[in-house]
Amino acid sequence: MKEPQDAPGSGIHFPQGVVSEKVLEEVQNIADMFRVDADTLRNITDHFVKEMEKGLENTDGDIPMNVTWVTKSPTGHETGQYLTVDMGGTNLRVCNVILTEEKGGYKITQSKFKLPGGLKTVTQANIRHGVLQRWTKGWDVSGVEGEDVVAQLEEAFAERNVPVHIVALVNDTTGTLIASAYKDPEIKIGSIFGTGCNSAYMEKIGRVPKISEHHLPADQLVAINTEYGAFDNSHRVLPRCQFDLEIDRTSPRPGQQTYEKMVAGLYVGEIVRLIIVHLHEKVGFLENMDLSRLRHIHAMESSCVSRMEEAGSAENSAMAETRNFLKENFGIEPTLEELRVCCRLGEIVCTRAARLYACGIAAICKKEGIRQGRVGVDGSTFEKLFRFKERAVAALREILEWPDDSKDLITFVPAEDGSGIGAALIAALSGKE
Repeated sequence: MKEPQDAPGSGIHFPQGVVSEKVLEEVQNIADMFRVDADTLRNITDHFVKEMEKGLENTDGDIPMNVTWVTKSPTGHETGQYLTVDMGGTNLRVCNVILTEEKGGYKITQSKFKLPGGLKTVTQANIRHGVLQRWTKGWDVSGVEGEDVVAQLEEAFAERNVPVHIVALVNDTTGTLIASAYKDPEIKIGSIFGTGCNSAYMEKIGRVPKISEHHLPADQLVAINTEYGAFDNSHRVLPRCQFDLEIDRTSPRPGQQTYEKMVAGLYVGEIVRLIIVHLHEKVGFLENMDLSRLRHIHAMESSCVSRMEEAGSAENSAMAETRNFLKENFGIEPTLEELRVCCRLGEIVCTRAARLYACGIAAICKKEGIRQGRVGVDGSTFEKLFRFKERAVAALREILEWPDDSKDLITFVPAEDGSGIGAALIAALSGKE
């Protein structure tokens, strides 16, 4: 059997008598609070499947299961030249993508422009149509909310005599699925794991009751953008603790994106920060130190947590570097033993995040009968969080109950550029219809 999820694994140990018993006891309490055993994982996954099915039936479930109207998968032989416009959280990126004659080949040139804030999803009735729900985070352009953004962009092109025709409006997660499948036919799921968390997959139209009025062939496939960061907004199965409640309370959208707040990179560092402050106030951890810089919301990023945990399993020289990093960024100077406590907290939080992330992937696999394949994952957080991929695969093994002596049947691989290459491919596929 694989090691239990709460095993230290990374080699973080505490010499007896060096760290106070009160601190160690509270750290153990927190470890117990964040432990998610195999039975709980399976229960969460089963509920995930039910919520996905509900989302395919109607539009008012926790998981939207947005129909993208992308009805073809790439063969690897698509060719042509395409322009893509990617409106992300901080940049507008314009790409010129050439799909070459070589199977799975492409060339890309791009320009980036800084933008404020982030964008909401749109409601799509077909691949060339999308109604903006509402602007958020610094965006306030009149006359756009509730309107078809494709039509408005084409009007703007026409006014400036720009000879561009829009053939597809694409979500980045759907683009990740298509771009990854272009390079690797074994890709079954496209996933985003960065500041947020989401996945997309191909579904038979006959299993999407909410679009039955279109009378499309039941066996035809369509890409579903799950938007499953909103899973369990009704708070039925996810094991939320006091720190999750605090994360939700101080977030811009309390009560929403419950799953994402327990899993995604934006929140991993924040949870660890809250725990450190809690230990300081309750049991005197980092006693006589000024934690004022650590009291700011989102002061600690996931990269810092990963750095601490990795150092905790390395030589003392790496610990010294991390100690200097904490001093420079937060004005605290923990002893080597106190730093090991911080490392252990990172391990606890990141292990839970990886195990819960696996539930969403496992749910798609169970629902679709996927027994073997690859998941293309986009997002630097997934690659950079210490042992995250390893922990997620271990959780999949427990949830899907693979034989102990079998290889990993579902594996994670770095995704291709969803908003650039993926969007170009979807444009190419749309042009064939």
